[in-house]
Amino acid sequence: MKRRRRLLLFFLLFLPLVLAGGLAAAVLLLPTERIAALASERAEAVLEREVNIGRISIDLFPTPAVALEGVVVGGATPDAPPFATVRRVVLRPRLLPLFARKVVIDAVVLDHPRMLINVSSSAALDRRVSEEVAAPAEAGGSAAFLIRRFEIQDGRIAYRDRKTGNVVRL
Repeated sequence: MKRRRRLLLFFLLFLPLVLAGGLAAAVLLLPTERIAALASERAEAVLEREVNIGRISIDLFPTPAVALEGVVVGGATPDAPPFATVRRVVLRPRLLPLFARKVVIDAVVLDHPRMLINVSSSAALDRRVSEEVAAPAEAGGSAAFLIRRFEIQDGRIAYRDRKTGNVVRL
């Protein structure tokens, strides 16, 4: 009976240490710089604009994630206002591919995005969107960037047609 109690006490003390070690390993396995660089490179390739990331952090709960804070997508010209600002972008990688040193993004959550889309005509926008959709396939890269879920929280989008002066806000 005493042996069972000792064994139970050992496991009760040992289990938190194992969980803490597992969390530490998860933090070390999440390549935050690589994920941020990959996200920035892909966004710059698709948008053909400079993308700046203010800060990178790791969230462990409720699921492991990399949070990119203070994301700014530059305007069409250096003196133009930013195309988009996002308070926080959360990238939730799948855990099993990380053990094989592959990054697969399970979900992307945009918190508080603000976008300003300026176009000279609807045809220019249609052509631009079709070019952007084709760009990721050509971009290549060593890590997979597959997205299962895309979520926007508290977002605002403004569309301005320079030719007619019409502005639509969502």
